[in-house]
Amino acid sequence: MTDYSSTAFEAAYIRKPVVYYQFDHSDFFSSNHGYRPGYFDYTANGFGPVAQMQDQVLDAIEKALEGNEDPVYAQRRESFFAFRDGRCCERVYQEISRLLPDNG
Repeated sequence: MTDYSSTAFEAAYIRKPVVYYQFDHSDFFSSNHGYRPGYFDYTANGFGPVAQMQDQVLDAIEKALEGNEDPVYAQRRESFFAFRDGRCCERVYQEISRLLPDNG
């Protein structure tokens, strides 16, 4: 369970259910908060249901634990990441190395 945190991406990457508990949704998305919506819409793109009330989050967690979550979330988790081959760190290292001046 998370609110707006990027930890949902880590959970999704390892194929774990996600539940967003956004109890402060109206405050968080108000102009007074400082957050600016970006490309990622939690309802349209999220890896799990978005709950705003305590009973909703408890119900969503229960469904996830029982394996009864909406299959759309498992499909989103599965299709979101381009690579799951254990070589992500290697690719990042290679790309960073290309940016560094040649010291050799």
